[in-house]
Amino acid sequence: MKKLIIVILTLLVVIACDIDSKKDSKPDPIINPGDTPDNPITRIESCQLTIAAWVELLNEIEADGKYVDLDLSACTRGNQTSGGGLWADGSFYPDPHIPSYEKGKNKIVSLVLPETATNIPDVYLYTDLTGEHYSIPFRYFTSLKNVTGINIDTIGHNAFKDLGTGKGTSLISGDTVVIGNGILTNIDFPNVTKINMYAFLSCYSLTNANIPKVKIIETQAFKYTQKLQSLYIPDVAFIGYDVLTSLNEITFGEIAPCLNPGVVRTGLEPKTITIYVPQGATGYGDIPNLYIGRDTTKNWANAFRGMGWNPSNANKTIGGVSYDAEGYGSTESINTLIILKIEYIP
Repeated sequence: MKKLIIVILTLLVVIACDIDSKKDSKPDPIINPGDTPDNPITRIESCQLTIAAWVELLNEIEADGKYVDLDLSACTRGNQTSGGGLWADGSFYPDPHIPSYEKGKNKIVSLVLPETATNIPDVYLYTDLTGEHYSIPFRYFTSLKNVTGINIDTIGHNAFKDLGTGKGTSLISGDTVVIGNGILTNIDFPNVTKINMYAFLSCYSLTNANIPKVKIIETQAFKYTQKLQSLYIPDVAFIGYDVLTSLNEITFGEIAPCLNPGVVRTGLEPKTITIYVPQGATGYGDIPNLYIGRDTTKNWANAFRGMGWNPSNANKTIGGVSYDAEGYGSTESINTLIILKIEYIP
């Protein structure tokens, strides 16, 4: 009998504890579509993308308060030549200042640009002692992970600049600080031919870049994109300063591209880069080959390692760089920490 009483009491204690536990526990929060950037809702538009239509769209997204995958592929051009929206000439300009800075823009997770959009324009602001300054078109798109522009031919200055979040050191305190505000991860511009200066500067999260037809990549277009490890750019003809620093593998085309001095910048540690080229490629020197150490031969590989090469600059001094009769820069600019492999595409 005593054993039975003990068992019953034990069960009562367990049941009481379970009831108390249920009282104290809170139900899991309900996450509805669009509540977080990980479950955005799809929004498809087909309007004429005038300034007014663009402002109205952003205001609606802001009012809904939901994260969205925004598809503008069917939108048509407005009649405007400036301001936000899709201009008459095919320029898509999101205008960082309307309707009110981040309003609506910070809820866009994925963006498909209009099929009638052909470029993201340079929007000049002013000139001072440091040079010319341009607008940052996609500023405030802090939740943007993916962007597609199927018919974009040119990406202008600063287009997606600072859409990454990284860490740096404060020059004042020496403390580690957060730099930037964004998560841009994937870009898909299958027909782009020119990418201007600083277009993806400080996009720390950028991992995939589909730009197979690009011909010109200007200064620091991909600086501080440490997660971008490889590029397939077989049509490229010119690469500017400090563009390829983050990369480990690059696929070029049949003709070796012209290079500004310092296309790759390194710290104090050696860096190995592998370049793949197709059978029959010209201008790269002997293939396969390995370039390492203090070799200062004037060839394309050492141009890549810092010297620079551009026949159109032959016998000229441009930007403080003196080019010889073949278009090579100074051998003193060769970065001996870069280990360069040139191989045929497997």
